[in-house]
Amino acid sequence: MRAIVAILALSALLSAAPASMAGPTTATSPAPQAAICTVDLELVKGYAARLGIIGQASESGMLGRVVFDGRTFDLLLSADPAACLCYLALLDLCELKADDPKRAVVLQRAMELNYELAMGKLEWDRKAGTIRLSHSFSTESGLSYEQFRGVLLTLLSAAQPLRSELKSAR
Repeated sequence: MRAIVAILALSALLSAAPASMAGPTTATSPAPQAAICTVDLELVKGYAARLGIIGQASESGMLGRVVFDGRTFDLLLSADPAACLCYLALLDLCELKADDPKRAVVLQRAMELNYELAMGKLEWDRKAGTIRLSHSFSTESGLSYEQFRGVLLTLLSAAQPLRSELKSAR
């Protein structure tokens, strides 16, 4: 008897529910629109120039050099309008060759540091024999100079402490 009452009560609730709660319908949803991104490498290079960073074109974006807190970092900037992504990387955080006897220890420390990072990630470039600090982010809603500067300054602020941690892992 209780089961019948529960079914009837549920049936009454569902029939009185607003249409938005009724669940899926047979009508089809419009196809998602492709994002139109206006952020390209030229815009990112312009923002970098405003910060005093001048670079050279490379096959993967723009290579530049930035001095922050008295320390110099090689910087890679790239923007992909088709994917609505921007990528920034400080390339020379720590040297780590593939045959380095401390490679496993340093990479383990890099993984531990990655877990602690609020922004960015550490990447090991085996070919170059270096660890870099990078961050990629969506530009689907555009990219202001202030956003670009904020990301770059956040990475630069984290870079020296990370560099010291990785070197001490040796």
